[in-house]
Amino acid sequence: MENKTFSGELYRDDSMMEVKTSQFFNVGRLDLWLHRMQQAGVPWQGAFRDRLLSFYAVPQRLAAEGPRIVLSPDNLQALGGDLPLARAAVLKNFHLMLLEALPAGEAFTVNVKDLLRAYLHKSYFLAKSLEAVMPKPQAIEFHQKLVDVQTRAEGTSDHPQQVADHLFANQKLKGAFAEAFNYSERLLPGGRVAKKITKCKWCEVLREVNDPDYAYAVACHYDFEATKVENPAFTLTRAGTLIQGRPYCDFLFHDTRIDKDPAHLPEDFWAKMG
Repeated sequence: MENKTFSGELYRDDSMMEVKTSQFFNVGRLDLWLHRMQQAGVPWQGAFRDRLLSFYAVPQRLAAEGPRIVLSPDNLQALGGDLPLARAAVLKNFHLMLLEALPAGEAFTVNVKDLLRAYLHKSYFLAKSLEAVMPKPQAIEFHQKLVDVQTRAEGTSDHPQQVADHLFANQKLKGAFAEAFNYSERLLPGGRVAKKITKCKWCEVLREVNDPDYAYAVACHYDFEATKVENPAFTLTRAGTLIQGRPYCDFLFHDTRIDKDPAHLPEDFWAKMG
């Protein structure tokens, strides 16, 4: 299996998923994010909150459905005193999924790109709103630090034991991941896996904001901490990503129990990989 290249063109724009309506009425992740901001000494009320609320604007027809959103302040650490912001966040979820009204049933079917937009654009709004209280470089750094804190706190669903487990060929991609990538990958000697992504649904969705620095902080920075959380013996090196304007993302996963001095592979390796 070593040095054998596996390739797949899984990407589809028309992938659909059934999702539970209730998950988009849940503002727990936003509440926890704002709470962590407070803990880090960055106030979210005032200028940050005003900028964030401006991102949460929705058409009047959808805004009129706000009274249907029932939230309990007792379950919220930060947002308990600001239910208007919490309701605005809920409405924006459905606006980003291109819905004109709140779903009536317990579940609904949505295009996966629209589903990802609800998550990724909302994260972008949080990162971009930091510019109301700090310069852009510090805003990006702070956002990435909070992403790392969140990744360590939440963990991941995957716990690979061998670096080969990172091969898509050894996984059954599910949900939003199932038809999200075009790729080539290879198991290399010395406890390494190379993965070259040439099309990515996360990238396609975040290109809509036309802000690659923040898009990288929102979608790509996570990969480094997640790799360590999945297995502390693993580390990731990468020269860049599609979101940064490169022709591909060049993931190289290292098992440091075998690869004692992880180094990224040169560009000509990736160019020849396919």
